[in-house]
Amino acid sequence: MQYQKLEFLRMIIMNYFDLDKKDFFFKSRLAYIVYPRKIFFYLACFYYDYEHHEVSKYFKCNVSSVIAGKNRVTRLLASGDEDLINDLKQIKKLLNNNVK
Repeated sequence: MQYQKLEFLRMIIMNYFDLDKKDFFFKSRLAYIVYPRKIFFYLACFYYDYEHHEVSKYFKCNVSSVIAGKNRVTRLLASGDEDLINDLKQIKKLLNNNVK
């Protein structure tokens, strides 16, 4: 399975949130790590159209973690969370400007 788009997405999100690779993949509940991961799950599924099981395999986590993270972002968007909306706009802009 090819993960080039997921690698690219991971790098954009890590740079945007100033995270190290070890932090991004670290199984932690710290907000500064969890929030970017949820955004990664959301964009991987909706922006790049990856299936939940593909994202979980790449991330080496449970499918339920991917679904829960993606759903959390969806709920926050529906509630009008301004910070999240801004973060997603900025990340999508970076993704569009750096298309491989």
